[in-house]
Amino acid sequence: MTHQADDPRSPPADEPAPAGDDNGPTGQLDLPIDALLDWGTEPTRSEAELDAKAAEALVAAERDEYLGALQRLQADFDNFRKRSMRQQTDLLERASEGLCVRLLPVLDALDLATAHVRSQAEPSDSDKALEQIDSLLRDVLAREGIERIDAVGVAFDPTIHDAVGTLPVEPPAPPAAAHATSRGDPAKPAKVPKAPKAAAHDDGPVVVQVMRAGYQLKSKVLRPAMVFVGA
Repeated sequence: MTHQADDPRSPPADEPAPAGDDNGPTGQLDLPIDALLDWGTEPTRSEAELDAKAAEALVAAERDEYLGALQRLQADFDNFRKRSMRQQTDLLERASEGLCVRLLPVLDALDLATAHVRSQAEPSDSDKALEQIDSLLRDVLAREGIERIDAVGVAFDPTIHDAVGTLPVEPPAPPAAAHATSRGDPAKPAKVPKAPKAAAHDDGPVVVQVMRAGYQLKSKVLRPAMVFVGA
């Protein structure tokens, strides 16, 4: 059996190892001298820095998560508020629409009563009071956005008018000179010039008479007006 001391490749026992040998501590770590001097003096400093950076990153991630959740919550609340306002507006409009539809027979009866009052030669105090009530009621309906459709002389619109018949358009009255007599024969009347025909409306038929008024709530027609158009 050969001893280690007899191995010619092994250095002498009392000879120190070479400075550049990889088996030494500096060859294994390959660190600068400052790091070797500080080794072991503050072993927890690097770990504390890593922990601080990790904690900071975690706080930043939680902050971004909470901020995103808050922004989504605010957007949902804004959408809910707008949706609630639209629903309230629609509810109020439907309530006004239902009330007006139920009042239509009353308004028709009031129109007939006021028309009868206006046909009287000398209206009484009660007739005048009825006209004032009709005027006040129309003002209230107008403030609520309910408009009356009863215009005469406008173009016929099938969206707001319901034609029930036609009426001939009356020609204009003859001029006053038509009643004068000719110079030669006092008993013979002068020739009356023919009345010009009524000019046709550019947009089509014209409303000449309203049999029953119509009503619309803003842009929605509650009931079209029952009218006669000119022939």
